[in-house]
Amino acid sequence: MLHIDGEVHGEIKSMFTVKIGKLGIVNGNITAEKLMVAGKMVGDADCESIILMPDGEILGSLISSSFVIETGGLFEGKSARRIPNATIGVVKKFPSESTAYDYDQKNHDQKITNKNTSNLSARDTGDAKK
Repeated sequence: MLHIDGEVHGEIKSMFTVKIGKLGIVNGNITAEKLMVAGKMVGDADCESIILMPDGEILGSLISSSFVIETGGLFEGKSARRIPNATIGVVKKFPSESTAYDYDQKNHDQKITNKNTSNLSARDTGDAKK
């Protein structure tokens, strides 16, 4: 699991769970197996499951098989159900506008592209870097 309690500007890619903590702010796209948002996310997400927790905010376009908004969560944007057996990848265009998936198979590793990591707090199952 990658836990964010700081500010991230950029793209996050993970084969596991990404959790934006109450103090976390992500301004960018997220691709992950599971996304949990207790802080704030501005951008697009393509995840198998997304959970918007109480007091969490998501502003953007989402594609997932499961999307839960808990009481107190704020969502503003578009959401679409994942096409069965589709590859998880960052949304380039919303499904109604054309193709929903543009994913580079070479990037199956966990990857954070971030210009400002000074406030990033990462806890992972292995080699996450602060």
